[in-house]
Amino acid sequence: MKLNDKMMVLFAGLYFSFFCNAIAAEESVFQIENQWVREAPPMASMLAGYLQIKNTTDSVAKLIGVSSPEFRKVEVHRTEVKNGIARMVRQESVEVPANGVLVFEPGSYHLMLMMPTAPLSAGDTVSFRFEFEGGRSVDVIAPVKRGESPN
Repeated sequence: MKLNDKMMVLFAGLYFSFFCNAIAAEESVFQIENQWVREAPPMASMLAGYLQIKNTTDSVAKLIGVSSPEFRKVEVHRTEVKNGIARMVRQESVEVPANGVLVFEPGSYHLMLMMPTAPLSAGDTVSFRFEFEGGRSVDVIAPVKRGESPN
């Protein structure tokens, strides 16, 4: 192998190494954990999803969208109680605190999953893409579970 060829291989390896490290750093900025979807009756047109979003940066992050191929529409909602009546309010975006966690749980923030493309039962999985301000996104898979908690 000529010296120029060896140098080209070395530079290509270094470039690839830096590129992979940049991708790994990008992916680790936001972590989606404990994600799950509550099972609903077979003909239900809406389901709910729960999770935790961990922000590992020193800046507040803004979640601006969520999508799933298993649903025609996904919205972020927050349950609010006024005069003893609970209602779900759509959130255009939500902030994830710097070096903090935003929890989506029953009675608080949650994903409103509308118009499933097929019936979902406990044991099935749902794919999600979470989109953040600044062009970052995170893809996760959530199991469908029965009941009120992820356990």
